Amino acid sequence: MNTDLSTVPSPHIAAVPAARQSTAEEKLEELESQESIVSSTHQSLISLEKDLRTRGFSVESMQAPDGNLRDGLELPCKLNPFHVACIAMDSSLLQSALNDARYNAGIDKHTEESETITRTVIEPELAEVGLSQPLHYALLNGWDEGALKLIDALEAEDKLEHTVNQTGSSVLSMAVSYCGIDVVERLCQHFRQSEHYESYLHHKTADGKNLLHHAAQRSDAEVFEYIRRQMLSTFEEQYANGHKEARSPAGAEAERDTDGKTPIDMIRDRVGQLYAYQLDHDEDLRQQKVLHNAWNSDWEHYYIKQCHGERISWVPPWQMCSIL
Repeated sequence: MNTDLSTVPSPHIAAVPAARQSTAEEKLEELESQESIVSSTHQSLISLEKDLRTRGFSVESMQAPDGNLRDGLELPCKLNPFHVACIAMDSSLLQSALNDARYNAGIDKHTEESETITRTVIEPELAEVGLSQPLHYALLNGWDEGALKLIDALEAEDKLEHTVNQTGSSVLSMAVSYCGIDVVERLCQHFRQSEHYESYLHHKTADGKNLLHHAAQRSDAEVFEYIRRQMLSTFEEQYANGHKEARSPAGAEAERDTDGKTPIDMIRDRVGQLYAYQLDHDEDLRQQKVLHNAWNSDWEHYYIKQCHGERISWVPPWQMCSIL
């Protein structure tokens, strides 16, 4: 018996509808969903994390179901699990590396320069992806939890040093730029024991910025004030011990970066140049601000207090800050 197949419905030969074109909004959502895979916050580390993921290295691929590190991990450019944990800001991976005898000796290991890893990093100020320790990556990401855990572990092994990466960014300059006050205080507490502490506080990055420049870029003045107090303390100690060449915080405030700006210039930018000019020339306005404790911002409070109020006792009256 012959069967007319043309009368038998078949989903297999049904016409396939044309694929719907994605709208611009949907494409944007797709890109944003892909971007969310990356955990890093610092631009150069975002590039590095994307590169590692493309190569198949991620937190998920490095940990076994029981949370331990997998065997035979071979990361490029002398990276180790500590680096990856700090790039991805993953506490579980960091703890696994600390617990693993195969890797915990590499807690202070530097990466190597690699054209492959740095090819997506064009701007010099974003090239902090080579010759870096895991702690550098935690600091650049502003990952306070991981940074504090690494600091404790490094200190326990007597390996916590004031290292500098290939762009001249030091441990302290990275912490001052990106981390909370707890991390900055913890590092200063440790480095204060060093005979080179004064030079650590006055270190400059490749763009000519000292720690006060970096702190002046923050949203509040807490870290700036803390570092300035540290500079003052070391200055007083050095000067009292007969070191006339001791460096003062006033000197650091007056230093110019490669853009020609001092830390005080940067604070004026944060306050607003026109408003700062008004504050400079209107004593009644300043007095009203102090009287009513009415500050538009933390930086405005600091600016009036530091540049128009009572200055540090060791600064002679004729050296008081007078910004015109």
